[in-house]
Amino acid sequence: METEIKKEHEDLFELLEKLSEEESVIILDEAQYLRFSKMKFDEMLAYFLDNLEGITFVVTGSEVGLLRDLLKFEDPQSPLYARMHEELVLPCFSEDKSIEFLKRGFEEVKVSVANRELEEAARTLGGVPGWLTFYGYCRYKGRSHEEALREVREYARKLLMKELNDAIRGSPTRYLTILKAIAEGLEKWSDIKAYTVGKLGKMDDKTFSRLLKKLVKMSLVEKTTDGRYKLADPLLREAIKEMRI
Repeated sequence: METEIKKEHEDLFELLEKLSEEESVIILDEAQYLRFSKMKFDEMLAYFLDNLEGITFVVTGSEVGLLRDLLKFEDPQSPLYARMHEELVLPCFSEDKSIEFLKRGFEEVKVSVANRELEEAARTLGGVPGWLTFYGYCRYKGRSHEEALREVREYARKLLMKELNDAIRGSPTRYLTILKAIAEGLEKWSDIKAYTVGKLGKMDDKTFSRLLKKLVKMSLVEKTTDGRYKLADPLLREAIKEMRI
């Protein structure tokens, strides 16, 4: 099997073998999309780990559940089963932590921002590190508070909708209907299903649960400790609420 993998991707292996001589770090960003590839990624990564000691692999992704499904470290049938690895999950910041994050950033670049604006940015952007960072960059480049929030919203809308379309291809109407229900404020499994059935017609519990679970794995939806559901990103909620389905 290893020989077949190496022969199929000979150019890639030659490049990595050279990099391994220089103690390199290979970063694979948004790696969950490799699930759409015909490449046997788990087998290839296992081969690299076994044969290229000079390379450290950093695998990143915004859809944590799908990334775990791709790597299968806990699946006895996976070539990556029980491999030594470190996992770092970056959750959304609390409002207080978001304000502190922005304050420290502005102090470093010597930009003065009113507390009221920091508080509004933290509430609006929901503690998402990427949006907070982009807001800070906009302010650093001279945008006003209102201009910066507007620019973040516009950028986020385009990016989120592209990522959403990539993520839900295959059953877009069903996924979007579930997301719309949650964006409208429905939190309980039964209420979200009732909304979905009302829009789309009959759907059995197993199918609905599978779709909802997939949205959680995509990190589009969060399941709280008391079993309720909410959209993970407030800017995604804004975009979904405005959509006509």
